[in-house]
Amino acid sequence: MFAKINYQQDDDYCVLASYAVAIEDILGIPIQTCFEEYCEYFKVHRHEFKVERDYLRHFKQEQDRRSGYSIVKEFHEHANTPNMTRIRERITIQPVNMKSEKAEIERALQTSDSRLMVFINRRQDTRFKSHHSITVGFNGIAFITYDVNGGLIHAIDNIEGIGEIGDCLLLTKNTPATILEEK
Repeated sequence: MFAKINYQQDDDYCVLASYAVAIEDILGIPIQTCFEEYCEYFKVHRHEFKVERDYLRHFKQEQDRRSGYSIVKEFHEHANTPNMTRIRERITIQPVNMKSEKAEIERALQTSDSRLMVFINRRQDTRFKSHHSITVGFNGIAFITYDVNGGLIHAIDNIEGIGEIGDCLLLTKNTPATILEEK
């Protein structure tokens, strides 16, 4: 899990980056593609050398009006760029609540090809930052996190041990039967 990913942020890109890590890990679509197509969908004028900087400029403005995860959810559900259409056909995204749906979330991670975007309001585990988004999966033995802050992978005993959890988005790969049902 996350073995082929080698991404480290150099600014506050963690919300879209944690989504992009999940997409690359499940489907193999490069992280940069998510940033490029985010800018295309939101009609962000590109003038920086790094697409992440263009994304961040727009994201910070949007985040003044709504949560970062709601921006990612809109992007996932409505972007009609070539890769996002393909991603949407293969992956569903849903907001989940760690406090009230903990068992269901853990079961989804353990039994399906799913990743969880977790926003850490306040850290308890010192390997992570507060006010930061990470990606969590399950490798058959343990919960595994990918933290774009350092490009680091950690095994964790339980998700709640990370700290005070805020918003979460569950990304689940559709089975072939699910894809046919949706068409």
